[in-house]
Amino acid sequence: MTTTRLTFWLGCLFGLIGLGFLFHGADPDKRLSPFLLGWALWLLSPYALLAAAARYGRFPLVFKGALTLTILAGLWGSWLYAELTFHLTTKPDAQDAIAMIFVPALQHMVIVPTLAFLFALGVVLSRRKR
Repeated sequence: MTTTRLTFWLGCLFGLIGLGFLFHGADPDKRLSPFLLGWALWLLSPYALLAAAARYGRFPLVFKGALTLTILAGLWGSWLYAELTFHLTTKPDAQDAIAMIFVPALQHMVIVPTLAFLFALGVVLSRRKR
């Protein structure tokens, strides 16, 4: 299996895990509300970004970096969603729903600069080979 496909399928897996935790606590009557659907798209956005980087990246560093970031962001995000849903090590808090909104923001704060660095490094290394 290629790095691109593995990144895509792992992103799908971690995205489905996150959606499962998101919809687990949602009111059944409001599961199709525009707010919740927007929240679901926001939750999936880091994995879509990584899949796009793996698909359209120009350098092997970006491919491998996207796969590594998918694994790290997916494991961290899944653990945090499970923690916020089931309170494995913490007590329930009124801000748990707000914390779930910020998980993709934190993932983006790590993913975007790392991919930018890997792309820049790929450009420098490709110029050195010439």
